[in-house]
Amino acid sequence: MYKTRKQNRVDVISYVRVSERRNNNSIGFVKDLNNAGIRLKSLRYFKPQTNCHLAISLPYPTKYDNSVAIDAKVIWSTQSDLNGYFDTGIELQDVKPHELDAIEKFIEYVADTNKFFSLNEAEKTA
Repeated sequence: MYKTRKQNRVDVISYVRVSERRNNNSIGFVKDLNNAGIRLKSLRYFKPQTNCHLAISLPYPTKYDNSVAIDAKVIWSTQSDLNGYFDTGIELQDVKPHELDAIEKFIEYVADTNKFFSLNEAEKTA
């Protein structure tokens, strides 16, 4: 598995659909992400070092659209512990500034949501 990640990733609580841009076919969903890459739970195996053109459907509209178009490169792909899925590491490439802004705002939103849930869980056990 790809172990040289430079940035921490944020686990995604909500369902974020990922599809192929050319035909809008769903290929899976985001497991975690940062502004440099994504770990997908994908419906199929992706050969490492191949390029792909993806659309990520964010769960809220940005000022542009709720779908962010991404060019990416597959870094790794392995059988998932979830039957019928693959864990796939995607490196984002040539991300436009407004798309990067939308991803970063989503990461901030998810990080804040995760903190909220962590605090609530801590209160329940206290």
